[in-house]
Amino acid sequence: EDTVELGNDVGNQLTSANVARDEPRFYLVRLSDSGNVFFVYFCPEGTKIRTRMLYSTCKQTFAHHLTELGIELTKTLEIGDPDDVD
Repeated sequence: EDTVELGNDVGNQLTSANVARDEPRFYLVRLSDSGNVFFVYFCPEGTKIRTRMLYSTCKQTFAHHLTELGIELTKTLEIGDPDDVD
C-alpha cells in the first residue's frame, strides 16, 4: 500500500537538520512574525521513481485540501537537496 506522509513538526523553522533525508515529505511552515504559510515539497535525489511520482501526483491535491481547510498558502516550494533548506 502506498502512503504519503507529512514530515515531523518543525515549528516555524525548517532546516537541513530536521528534514527527512531518505524519503519525500510535505512540510507546512508558518512564520510566527508574519503568519505566512509555506507548503514545502521535499523529494531527495535518488528517491525511487514510483515514490517520486506518488508524491508529485498528490502535491496539488494536498495543497487544494489545505486551502479548503482555510489554510492560505503564501508560497509552494520544491526542494531536492536538504542543504537547500538553509
